[in-house]
Parts: sequence; C-alpha cells; structure tokens
Amino acid sequence: MVISGSVARGLADDQSDLEIGVYWTEPPSLSLRDRAVASLGAKMTRRVTLGEGQAWFGVDNLRVQGFQVDVAMNTVAGIEATIRRVVAAEDLGNRSADLVGIIAEFVALAGPERVQAWQQSLVYDDALRSAMLKHQLKLAPASALEVDFARDDRFRVLERMHAWIARGRRALFALNKRWYPGHKAAMARIPELPIQPAHSVQRLDSALDGPTETAATTLVDWCTELYGLAAQHADVDDEQRHFLGSGRRRWTPPEVRALRIEI
Repeated sequence: MVISGSVARGLADDQSDLEIGVYWTEPPSLSLRDRAVASLGAKMTRRVTLGEGQAWFGVDNLRVQGFQVDVAMNTVAGIEATIRRVVAAEDLGNRSADLVGIIAEFVALAGPERVQAWQQSLVYDDALRSAMLKHQLKLAPASALEVDFARDDRFRVLERMHAWIARGRRALFALNKRWYPGHKAAMARIPELPIQPAHSVQRLDSALDGPTETAATTLVDWCTELYGLAAQHADVDDEQRHFLGSGRRRWTPPEVRALRIEI
C-alpha cells in the first residue's frame, strides 16, 4: 500500500484528494473491496474494474468523512511488467510512462521493501532518453498554425498549442533523464532541470496568456530550442524537420477552378 499523487509529492492543497495505491498478489473480489469500503464508513461514488490476471486493475473513488479518497488497485505482477516495459523503452505511451513517474514518488504505507525495489529499478539511461525524446517530439508542424489563423480557427490553434506543451514538458524531463512528475508538479520542478531552453517556465506560462498570435510565436520558438537541445542526445532530425517544415502551398483561384476530381 502506498500514498501517491500530490500528497506524496508534498504539493497538496485544499483542492487535492488523497490517492492510495493498493497492489495485490491476486485481484481482490468485489466483496472484499466492498468490505474495505464499508469498514471506512465511506460512500463509493465510482468504481472501475478492467482486465483480468496480470493485466487487472481497479479504482474505487470514495468519500470518507466528506473528503475525496481515490483507491487505485493493480497487481504486483502488472506493476512490475509495466516498469520493465517502460525502462526497456518498449512502451513509451503516456499512460505507462506516467505511471512509472508516479511509482518513482510512492510513499509506502505497507510493503516498503517491495516499493523500494520498484523505485531502485527505475533506471533512466541514455537509450531510454533517446527513445523518449523521439517519441515525445513528434509534434504537429508549426506551419499548420498559418492555416488555422487564416481560417480564424482559434480553438484549433489552442488545441495544437496545448498538445505541444504537453509533449514538450514530457520531452524536457526526458532530456534531463527525469521521470515526468505529472502536470501539477511539472511547472514547479522545471526550474530544477539543468538542461532546458532559457526561461522555460516564464515562456510556457506566457504561451497560455496574452494575444494568441504572440503566444503561438513564443511557443514555436521554445519548441525549436528544445529540438536543438534534444539533438545533442537523440536523433530527432526527422521530427525537427517535420515541425519546422515550410508548410503547404496555397492554391490560386485559377488553380481551384481548374481542379477536376475523378471518382
């Protein structure tokens, strides 16, 4: 059993819930989970149960004396399999990689020896850094914003920018061989990272504020610098060329009128 999330990271505020992880040798029965909820005098607001065997996991969202308590459950074998896949760069999806980032900061309530063994196995080597950078820096081309602005499609602009920030922050932690600490902790910890574009926190903050055109330019510049730093540790040439591509050629009105589409 562990504490995880913002409470484990020391970042809890008055809006935070309490996240508890419970890891089983065999998946628990529903009746056992029900007895645990009843013993707390808790009210269950949501229950999720998926998979079976090693791939089983469950979540019980509870209200305990008015407080939100989320109990995430998995098998020991499932957690250890996830750790192996991520550390070997075989599974770099955000769901798996973010889970490993959570494991890195578990605070053990029971079974501290096993939790410590998990954390000691989280080796972030050069090969993993290279693979993670290539994975996270597959960004939509910056030239796509020209089309979005020409169409006055501000929602699409913001959607692209948010995707760049989400991937860019993960890439920034990978660049420093650090496990991604979740969105809440990420901005607080970026100043600690030795390798980063200058003034990253201020520039990322400004990318979510002010005139959209200015924010987009700021973010494109930041991503470009991030590619330059990543290139010193990984082969991201293809990803960088895609991001900085010159964009599409515009059709002229005569060309549009001359178009013929055969079906």
